[in-house]
Amino acid sequence: MRRLHEHFPEAGWRFNLVYTLSSASYLSAADLARLRRRGTPIVHNQNGTFYPAWFDGDWRAENRRMARAFHAADRVFFQSEYCRHAAHKHLGERNGPGEVLYNAVDTARFTPSDAPRFEGPIRFLVTGRFGRHHQYRLEVAVSGLRVARDAGLDAYLTLAGQFDSEMLVEIRQQIDRLELQEFVKITGSFSQADAPNVYGAADIFLLTTHQDACPNAVLEAMACGLPVLHSSNGG
Repeated sequence: MRRLHEHFPEAGWRFNLVYTLSSASYLSAADLARLRRRGTPIVHNQNGTFYPAWFDGDWRAENRRMARAFHAADRVFFQSEYCRHAAHKHLGERNGPGEVLYNAVDTARFTPSDAPRFEGPIRFLVTGRFGRHHQYRLEVAVSGLRVARDAGLDAYLTLAGQFDSEMLVEIRQQIDRLELQEFVKITGSFSQADAPNVYGAADIFLLTTHQDACPNAVLEAMACGLPVLHSSNGG
């Protein structure tokens, strides 16, 4: 949204375009119908959908709610081919223009570090917003670090981002159980301005998400010169 504001400043009342996100379905069916009667174009960004492998609630109802803006929009941008496929499967085939528009990254800000790489441990990095349904991502990363170290790799792991508090307690218990206290660092959330420094302090970016849409973090890490180790599914 911050990037969009540089080109499309927000106008609370005298707006001539509405941009909707699939992950933030705030507009009701009546809101969308009113916009269409006014002739206000709706541009929709379609990312992932709901399915039972990760969502414990009524995933069909959530998809019906998400589908409102998806079908009402004048144009849809899909984050990846995987997102297009998931949307047509879970939200229904759409009549109207749409295209895949991959995530972008500012390569003037996200650049490889000029600092020389000193000899030392391999530094893995995991970032994101971690709710309960993402706990497996951290569990896999921590377990993988134990396996790697047992195999002789001198490796460390940093977990950076926003964490569900109860989930974090269980992750710390896992770290203690695997005797990795001195090899795993957990840091808090960071801003976009700080992100290049977070990537610059690592050697490898680790993405263990199942069927991820294709997050900006992957592109940001690559722009900072990091190889990405990821699950072979999703976007």
